[in-house]
Amino acid sequence: MFGIDGENKATQFWRPEFLKLCLDDLREMTWPSRKQTLQTVTVSQAAFVVIIIIILIFDAVVEAGVRSLLQGKDFAIGLDAVFKKEIGAL
Repeated sequence: MFGIDGENKATQFWRPEFLKLCLDDLREMTWPSRKQTLQTVTVSQAAFVVIIIIILIFDAVVEAGVRSLLQGKDFAIGLDAVFKKEIGAL
C-alpha cells in the first residue's frame, strides 16, 4: 500500500527507481491552463468576499438580537453594527 517497503525499490525515496517514477508522474500530469487558473482564482476570491459579507451580516443580526433580549434595546441593524465602526468617522 503506502510507506516504505524494503522489498520494493519503487517505494524507497533514496533509490533512483523512485525518482524516475516521480518524474514520469510529473510528465504525465495534466496541468491547468492559464485560463483555468485565472477562473479558479477569480471564483475563489469572489466566494471569499461573499462569505465574509454573510458572516458580517449574521454577526450584526445576532448581536442586535442579544442586545434586544438582554439589555432591552430596540432591535436595529445599521452599517455601524455590520462594520463594527462608526461610518460617520470615516
